[in-house]
Amino acid sequence: MTLSPGARLGPYEIVAVLGAGGMGEVYRARDTRLERTVAIKVLRGPLAADPQRRQRFEREARAIASLSDPHICHLNDVGQQDGLDYLVMEHLEGETLAARLAKGPLPMAVALRHAVEIAGALASAHRQGVVHRDLKPGNIMLTRAGAKILDFGLAKWLSPVVFGSGPEGGAEDASALPTGTRPLSQDGAILGTLPYMAPEQLAGKEVDGRADLFAFGAVLYEMLTGKRAFEGTSSAGIVAAVMTSDPPTPTTLRPDTPAGLERIVRACLAKDPEDRWQNAGDLTRELRFLADGGAPEGSIAPPRTRLQRFAVPLAAVALLVCAGMLPMVLSHLREASPVVEPVRFSLAPPDGFEMGDSLAISPDGRHVAFIARSQKGERSLWLRSLDSLAARSLAGTEEAEWPFWSPDNRFLGFAARGELAAIDVSSGAVRTLASVPSNILGGTWSPEGVLLIGTQGPLLRVPATGGLASAATTLDASAGETEHLFPQFLPDGRRFLYQALIGPREIRANYVGSLDSTVSRRLTDGRSPVRFALPGYLLLRGEAGLMAQSFDPETLELEGEPWLVATRADAPFLAPRRLPLSTSSTGALVYASASRSTRLTWTDRQGRKRESIGPPADYHNVSLSPDDLRVAVEIRDDRTGLPDIWFLDALRGTPSRFTLESRDYDPIWSPDGRSIVFASNREGSENIYVRPADASAPDRPLVRSGVAKHPNDWSRDGRFVVYDYHSAARAQDLWIVPADGSGEPRPLVEGPADESQAQFSPDGRWLAYQSHESGRPQVVVQSFPGPGGKWLISPDGGYAPRWRSDGKELFYIAPDRKLMAVAIKAGVTFEASAPTALFQTDIERTGGPLRYDVAADGQRFLLRTPDESHRPSITVVLNWPAALRKN
Repeated sequence: MTLSPGARLGPYEIVAVLGAGGMGEVYRARDTRLERTVAIKVLRGPLAADPQRRQRFEREARAIASLSDPHICHLNDVGQQDGLDYLVMEHLEGETLAARLAKGPLPMAVALRHAVEIAGALASAHRQGVVHRDLKPGNIMLTRAGAKILDFGLAKWLSPVVFGSGPEGGAEDASALPTGTRPLSQDGAILGTLPYMAPEQLAGKEVDGRADLFAFGAVLYEMLTGKRAFEGTSSAGIVAAVMTSDPPTPTTLRPDTPAGLERIVRACLAKDPEDRWQNAGDLTRELRFLADGGAPEGSIAPPRTRLQRFAVPLAAVALLVCAGMLPMVLSHLREASPVVEPVRFSLAPPDGFEMGDSLAISPDGRHVAFIARSQKGERSLWLRSLDSLAARSLAGTEEAEWPFWSPDNRFLGFAARGELAAIDVSSGAVRTLASVPSNILGGTWSPEGVLLIGTQGPLLRVPATGGLASAATTLDASAGETEHLFPQFLPDGRRFLYQALIGPREIRANYVGSLDSTVSRRLTDGRSPVRFALPGYLLLRGEAGLMAQSFDPETLELEGEPWLVATRADAPFLAPRRLPLSTSSTGALVYASASRSTRLTWTDRQGRKRESIGPPADYHNVSLSPDDLRVAVEIRDDRTGLPDIWFLDALRGTPSRFTLESRDYDPIWSPDGRSIVFASNREGSENIYVRPADASAPDRPLVRSGVAKHPNDWSRDGRFVVYDYHSAARAQDLWIVPADGSGEPRPLVEGPADESQAQFSPDGRWLAYQSHESGRPQVVVQSFPGPGGKWLISPDGGYAPRWRSDGKELFYIAPDRKLMAVAIKAGVTFEASAPTALFQTDIERTGGPLRYDVAADGQRFLLRTPDESHRPSITVVLNWPAALRKN
């Protein structure tokens, strides 16, 4: 009889069925006394009518209740009602190991961690005289707290149909209630259990804890390889495999398996119990030693097999036979072992594409995923196998950014158009997982199916199966934290690295967080995020280049001095504040190998490039003086990524530094060319200042507040400065402030969408700006100061509007990165022509730094263009830790 939702067993109210089989049912229930969720297993069928079986059921249940181990599912209660015997267990949230293994083998560090937990739980049970006798992946639950063994209470039931005499005069049945919904067989329910049963158990002999260790070895083998140790096309075939054959060694299926771990598996799976580990405690200690980096001197070794017992005398005989070869052997041993040097090579972008600044190598080191942009500015995700000569585009990943791999190498996570998605790299199937902010900054995927995403806010947590995104971290408002970025899980799959931005664009620090706690630990300071790399390093960007420092992921301690992996000349990274690199578990390293070196180039209306001005540098926010004779531009230091404002002579290109704070950006000329308005976070938040262009007077604060703001333009009559205002609580709006500081700032354009990059028309009657009101960036014009009409200038989308000095033409960048021109007739009314494409640019689609400006006559354009001598590519380093010895 199946219980219906709402039925009661004592104080427990049934909620739903969790599983059913030949021996009974498992239910999710609510404890009405303690208001908690529990799991209830109900005994049913012929066994429920046998008084002796019911009495033994209660006796064994009490024995299991005496077990106290964090990795054993706890028994809360036993009861009987209306002829039904039931056990009340803790309710576990997670997935069975069987369900997890259906996705592939576990990462090595996770497999070791769970092996220690399972072996420790067996040791705890064995000390109390309890033998599980049905250990298998379906009876192990993976939860936030680690692995938990299930079904101790039912694994010892008697079933004389199956086996011969057991310790109580009956036979032992290794069956148990299911943890899933797949029914078991009617004749003893052993089908799913055979591959994990010890030979003596299959032979009907008396068993002890060493049978559990055999099952443990089979489970560990499967965790490492993703394959069962013993397989067959029938029950008889499986029994024959267990009794007579040995499985392939784990290293043949997974070469990175440590030799010590293979030795542990081999000893567990010995046919004779005397050749196995003799107790779970010794096994647990050996596993823990291995998980900690290797077994120290004096660690327990497994028992020797019969062949090993003859190893010493056999070795002595062999030594006598081979004595004549001893000089040759000694001579060979004197030779130095060859040192495997790192191997470096570059991957060029696909033809017609340019590398982006985010990439990821698969955990097995076989595939590199990267973002590439076409000449039209279309962005997508590409995959390059290291054994292939060409990359392939992944369909369905248009507008993708920040790829990251699943631990089993099967999926790539990425963000696109405000959604988090995953693509199966084999089939190409794309699955949407969650809605996320449009500008994510990094992602990571845990072995337990948790995804973390960096945002302009706290880290977001998303289940790999899909669902709502929820906050995984909490911004520390007292410390001024505004963003948590670039997460990366550590080997335990619970703790993770991330970078915090503290104060707008000012301080960055790296932290360690945990899925199990809201408390974080500060690890390092620095503009660049850090990346963890096996076997135990933090990779970071230093003064000399890419550095590696020894790091213990368990104690979270940094050790020794950093080592140089690649010099700045070898690794001129894109975006130093992002550190675009990735490592695999096989010792492969990939990084973006192009600097942010750019040029300022004059280009005519036909797209012909004329002369460049100034030296190559990382230029942003280009602003021409009203007479076109000087350029104010933001230059970011290649070493630190910090900005300052410089002047360039538009004719000779001679540079001169305007600010010295290394925190100043967004320069805008006054209409008379005598002053510069700019932003700076020198005081901890982004404020707006004014300074004479000849530096004859100190800076004058124009707007001070605790939110981000960036000056966009200075009205031609000199009265107002328009700026974008971006608080964490709402969208980005446009505000204005009197340029002489005589009045208070006030909102100009407000709404639920972002607005930015505003520019006054020369006559001061109109305001052009970039709006996201339609869900994508578009250029619009509205009357100033308003109220009045609004006109859409870029029907197909657009960015960065700029007026010609006479107001008769408006320019902007289209989504395909073409420079567009729109003829304007403005008087009492406003009229705009259809856009006309002038030429293709290299300007990235952005609502941030302005990458071009227009000469007064509208016939020339000063564009930020790539430095052709530093085109982006990807550098691959195989066996990169060897570079530490070399450098």
